[in-house]
Amino acid sequence: MALPVNPAPAQPALKVLGKQEDDEGWAVFISTSDKPGEVWVVREGETFNERFRISRLAPPTLVVKNLRSQQSQTFNIGKDEE
Repeated sequence: MALPVNPAPAQPALKVLGKQEDDEGWAVFISTSDKPGEVWVVREGETFNERFRISRLAPPTLVVKNLRSQQSQTFNIGKDEE
């Protein structure tokens, strides 16, 4: 008799709300479906929501890595507009 397999929890959906450049470089504003109402302001190399890291932040490209699954998602966040 086979034992039931618990499905892996779904990965929270990421939503990029915007980006901003300042003296320190680019930052993005991100929310996740598992914590509605929370917004993280993160830069390249930083982690958020205890499971994601900004691997690359160079408009128009944003790459976010899930530290648990080691999978990456790429977002088009628009060009660097001056």
